[in-house]
Amino acid sequence: ILKIFGDYDTFKEIYFDGRGFVQADELLKVGEYLRNPAMADYIRTTRKGITSLWEKMEEMNGHEMDKIHALFKNQDERLEAKQRIMELGNLSISDSMGTNLEIDAPGVNKGMGLRLLGIEREEIMACGDGNNDLMMLKEVGFGVAMANGADEVKEVADYITLSNEKDGVAAAIEKFVLNPERG
Repeated sequence: ILKIFGDYDTFKEIYFDGRGFVQADELLKVGEYLRNPAMADYIRTTRKGITSLWEKMEEMNGHEMDKIHALFKNQDERLEAKQRIMELGNLSISDSMGTNLEIDAPGVNKGMGLRLLGIEREEIMACGDGNNDLMMLKEVGFGVAMANGADEVKEVADYITLSNEKDGVAAAIEKFVLNPERG
């Protein structure tokens, strides 16, 4: 997967034990791959810059990789890379921004993570906007999509709230958690 991502103009990350690793020289250029400066700042402050992703994978030999993630500048390249990765088979492939690809082990998704918490499905409300939220919204008792979310996400949701820019998560919590009698 990393070799496939390397065939395109991408910003690549690997994750081990919940921590994201990025080649330090690429970390400096993350803003070129994102429209949102706040998201670029978030990535710069939460990822560990390293010399080589390949060396890190060798160092972590024996540890399970959490996921591989890439941001693309070119949509055609992203779709081509997605097709090539799908041909490898037996992987979970999702995206959250339409400009990225997230590759996980088969069956790994946010919905699975929620199930591991041991909370009854009916007791969970989750909010999402990207395709990487689809399985999560299907797994919970009450799925909320953001108004500016992907159409596929809105289709599986039980409710569509305000957009991210209009504090949609807060509105859903207010309506269904804090004041359910008004919902």
